[in-house]
Amino acid sequence: MAPPRYTARDLVFIALMAAAGIAIKPLIVPVIRVVAVPLGLPGGSLVGGLYMMWLILGHAFTGKPWAATLVAVVQAILAWMSGVPGPQGPWMLVMYLAPGMAADLVLRLNPGSATATALSPGAAMLAGAAANATGIALMCLIVYRIPLPVLALSMAVGAVSGSAGGVLACAIYRRVAQIAGQAHGG
Repeated sequence: MAPPRYTARDLVFIALMAAAGIAIKPLIVPVIRVVAVPLGLPGGSLVGGLYMMWLILGHAFTGKPWAATLVAVVQAILAWMSGVPGPQGPWMLVMYLAPGMAADLVLRLNPGSATATALSPGAAMLAGAAANATGIALMCLIVYRIPLPVLALSMAVGAVSGSAGGVLACAIYRRVAQIAGQAHGG
């Protein structure tokens, strides 16, 4: 199978989704720490769906395979360039890349999500859950080194949050597509 051909439009959407994902983090992190820290959970387990939503939107707006992974790579580059590597340090690329790959694998395995127009809420939900659970697992194992029961709880909460983010991404995409269709007389 030939690699996907990304248009300039696709690359713009990938860059926009990555930038939006990075821009939202500083707004959400302080609020989440108030809730997550007392519970002993990584903040991403509670609101990681909002971060993973951008990966799903990257796929939705381009309809191209591996677009979520490209969004994740651009996010890692933006975070590194902005001087905000976070607690991941040199693991940053892996920590960003793995959730994008998890989302893309789910979307690739779901025959109904091969194109953006066919993205179902179920596929988006599963992709968001896989992305966030993957990110939480890596964060917990590499950075926090937390005990297995807390890891399992964090991943479960993260999967629920990721599912919500995937459904939200699907709803946002459909609404934008509806508005664009109306603007073009469709």
